Amino acid sequence: MASKTREDILTQAKAARENRLIETSKTKAAIKIQTWARCRLQRKRFLRIVRELLDKSLTSYEENQQQPVKSIFNNVQLFIRCLDLRSAPDILLFERLARYITRSIPNENIKFNYAGLALDKIFTQQWVIQVKKLLVISLEFLKSLNHSSQPDGKRSVLILNLLLSLTSSRTWGFLKNSKPLEVILEQVCINIVYHLVDNNLYKCLQTVLSQGVCSSRVTIKTTNLNALITLSVRPLCTQYKADVLSQFIIHILSIPSLLYHMKTQSVESIETMMKCNILANVIKYLEDDQNSKIVFNALEGSYSLCLLANLIDLVHLSSQEEVQAIIHPNFVTLSTRLLDSCQLYVAAKKSNLTQWHPLLGWFAQTNCDHAEAMPFVERQLQHLWSRNFVLQVFHCLNIFTGDVEVPYFQIKDDKNSFTKFFWKAMKMDDVMKKGLDKYNTKQSFKLGSHEVTRVVQSAVLYEACLRTLSLLRIDILTSLAFCEDFLMKFWIFLKCLGPQCGLKSFLQLLAVNSKATAPEFLMLQLFGELMNHFLTVTDDVELFEQQKSFTIQDLLMMSQFINVFLVRAIWNGYIDAKSLSTRGPMLALHSLLMTLHKRDLRKTFAPDGFWLSTDPKSSYILLELERNKRHAQTLIQKMPHVIPHADRVILFRYYVVKEKTFLGLTETSSVAPQSTLVTIRRSRLIEDGFRQLSFLSPQATKGIIRIKFINDLGLDEAGIDQDGVFKEFLEETLKRIFDPSLNLFKMTSEQKLYPSPSSYMTENHLELFEFVGRMLGKAVYEGITVDIQFAPFFLHQLLGQSSLAAYSALDDLASLDPDLYRNLTYLKHFDGDVSELQLTFSVDEEVLGRLSTFDIIPGGRATPVTDSNKINYVHQMAHFKLNTQIKDQTQAFLRGFRTVVNPEWLALFSCTELQRLISGDTTGIDFKDLRRNTHYYGGFHDSHRVIQWLWDIVEKELTEVEQRKFLKFVTSCSSPPLLGFGNLEPPFSVRCVEVGDDEDRGDTIGSVLRGFLTLHRKDPVNRLPTASTCFNLLKLPNYQKKATLRDKLKYAIESNSGFELS
Repeated sequence: MASKTREDILTQAKAARENRLIETSKTKAAIKIQTWARCRLQRKRFLRIVRELLDKSLTSYEENQQQPVKSIFNNVQLFIRCLDLRSAPDILLFERLARYITRSIPNENIKFNYAGLALDKIFTQQWVIQVKKLLVISLEFLKSLNHSSQPDGKRSVLILNLLLSLTSSRTWGFLKNSKPLEVILEQVCINIVYHLVDNNLYKCLQTVLSQGVCSSRVTIKTTNLNALITLSVRPLCTQYKADVLSQFIIHILSIPSLLYHMKTQSVESIETMMKCNILANVIKYLEDDQNSKIVFNALEGSYSLCLLANLIDLVHLSSQEEVQAIIHPNFVTLSTRLLDSCQLYVAAKKSNLTQWHPLLGWFAQTNCDHAEAMPFVERQLQHLWSRNFVLQVFHCLNIFTGDVEVPYFQIKDDKNSFTKFFWKAMKMDDVMKKGLDKYNTKQSFKLGSHEVTRVVQSAVLYEACLRTLSLLRIDILTSLAFCEDFLMKFWIFLKCLGPQCGLKSFLQLLAVNSKATAPEFLMLQLFGELMNHFLTVTDDVELFEQQKSFTIQDLLMMSQFINVFLVRAIWNGYIDAKSLSTRGPMLALHSLLMTLHKRDLRKTFAPDGFWLSTDPKSSYILLELERNKRHAQTLIQKMPHVIPHADRVILFRYYVVKEKTFLGLTETSSVAPQSTLVTIRRSRLIEDGFRQLSFLSPQATKGIIRIKFINDLGLDEAGIDQDGVFKEFLEETLKRIFDPSLNLFKMTSEQKLYPSPSSYMTENHLELFEFVGRMLGKAVYEGITVDIQFAPFFLHQLLGQSSLAAYSALDDLASLDPDLYRNLTYLKHFDGDVSELQLTFSVDEEVLGRLSTFDIIPGGRATPVTDSNKINYVHQMAHFKLNTQIKDQTQAFLRGFRTVVNPEWLALFSCTELQRLISGDTTGIDFKDLRRNTHYYGGFHDSHRVIQWLWDIVEKELTEVEQRKFLKFVTSCSSPPLLGFGNLEPPFSVRCVEVGDDEDRGDTIGSVLRGFLTLHRKDPVNRLPTASTCFNLLKLPNYQKKATLRDKLKYAIESNSGFELS
């Protein structure tokens, strides 16, 4: 019991102690609450008293306007300490105070001027502190306003006036006639301004300006814009401080489209900025690597681009003297670094969480609230590649073209002095057209020299533009390529770099800079891209007939330089196939070379053998290719034109044989290759072929296909299958399927085939295109020539060239529709107002007797053609006609064709060479070669009388047209095979026959002896020569007179009687 009593006592004591603690806590809490309540009430009473006192003072001023400022100073001091910008009464009182101060500032009586307290010894220090606090509060209040609304707009005007009035002594009325005193007080103002800078002046101004200009329309008043710009430059107009300038650059100059709207809304703000020499100071500051890193790291990629845009506008608005002083190398280098920083930022921000930027593309952006301002930023950036700007940046080119005097240190002898005199004496147009090659080669400039370096720096700037502003690439290329004589001057500069445009120097540089990242290579890249674009846009009339910019000699020299440079660079192992496939200097030069080469193929301007490699020779290249040397493989893959055409055909056949061997499709001593047997009804030739061959595997299609024909009576035809029956099937199938009456293909005015845009009316038309692509691919694969001529634009599509960036559909349009090509060319050069023609981006086509309208771009029928977009219209129309209309048909044909023929093999040939690969050589027929490779049967031999008559008639008595008809008569193709008749499969044969084809049982001992001994039963004057084209076999009766042979042969080839099939 005792222990329990003790426990109870302890428990009771503990509970009592806890109760006392609770009561103590409650008491303390009550005291705190009471203290807080009393303080709050006291504060409210105090604030009420302060507001009443300030209100009384301001009311007295508003009634009398002669209230001494000393009487209000202390009340302002107290009010500032108690001011709450969330309170509406405080805001109204603050506005009255601001209005009072701004109205007092112009007062010439120091007693009634708020700024006059700065001269009172008692108030000076406290006044400065009060002003600083007052202006910091003003910035916070200004930042919180909605400047697009009318009430807040009026408040912002008041606050800005207050800020302007107290940060400069120039408007203080009592200093009107006291310059020394004004200078002293201006230092006080400077101190106040820097205090504001330390208290986020520029961040506040950035917020306000961004609200006003970073949208589709300007919402800020002109007076406010002037005031904000004045405030922003005041810290910079007195003395140079790096940290202040850094804040100005980061927060003000990077505001999107700021300078653009300053130009349009307030010229006064531009003048304010110019007076402070902002442009020169900013460029000088950013020249320092450390300073530029600070700025670039503080700005996102988009804001770096906006900074560049504003700087470009500043340069654009500067005088020519100022521009010349800063453009090289300061502005050029800075702009390049800004563009590179944008590109690096975008590359670093690639992720799945990306947003679209109108100028930089897709990347992860933390802030996209200025997208509406990007069209204005784009207009600012466009100044960079405008005519005047380009000519200023590349003013250094004039040294090489003779527009300015050559520096004295370049003139060393009388000959160079004559060059200088010659440049002065001639006009620039004459210099460009006639050329100064023989003088330029004597006065060459080395890579790395001061003059060359300036050009290189300028080129690197615009290459950075193309690389970073990829969405504006076409606009930039067009502006530069067609900027007066800029591109021609650029070419003259390259010619001044030494023999063959400094070929040796560039190769030496590439040897130590294999990645081609040196600025000199970026310069070549810019030239390559500009020249490629120029050639793509320029039509043949402008380039070859008018020769407005470049002469044929220029094109030859350009082609030779790039061709030799790339061949030697590849051969020496400086660059590989990857370098020529990824964006960079080598790709740009390679693309330009291919464009020049294709232009030469379409309209020859180079002599024979011009494109062939001489060092190394083609024979050595092929030898290295057999050894699987990488440099030889790269050369063949990327520049096949340096090898003669005949060697490339041999190489193609070698690739085919090699693949057949690898797939086991060639016959060996131990293994016979598998074959596919196909039964074809002659009455259902296409249907049976399509049904059985369309779904063969690629390997089976490349293998042996044996054909068994079923005649119209349903009986098997007898045939000796030595690939001849398959050749017959292939020829007949292609002949029928390419017939325009089937509506799969149409013919141009030059009788060239291309896919029919209306083929969709044929059932399974795309499957048929794929099938015919397979069959034609099989013919090319087996070396079987077929007499089919394709339109050049379709051959380009077969080679995959129509998808290349430098491909011009307009150039190929003439091969489809010469009339439309002439009309579009006329429109391209039309001098009048194109809009008067009332054209739109659409085309009317007649389909099944009804007129239908097709848009050539999205919304085309609602988009009028104007002077500004007519070039785009011309190229879009050509693209629609050549590609869009037959896109599906072409893709289906290509799928089938490439199932059999490797596209990489086709890259060995141009479109004209591909046509020769399909239909045989276009050169004259070498009948001596045909005679050397002819086999004779039935007793005929080369010395036989009839055979001698045959060759004499064919070579001497037939016209060229008749000769081609004879070749078509016996082989089904009017062109000889590539590499000569030794490659004709099966070989050409002539057999003596005594009876008609229906009674012919082949050679017998009797027929062979009679033929060999020229014995005969009677002269077969009533019989015609016939041919089995599937075997390339001529069946010739044993005529007794040469005249009979001549007459019968001519009649046979003219009447196509030779197409009786065995």
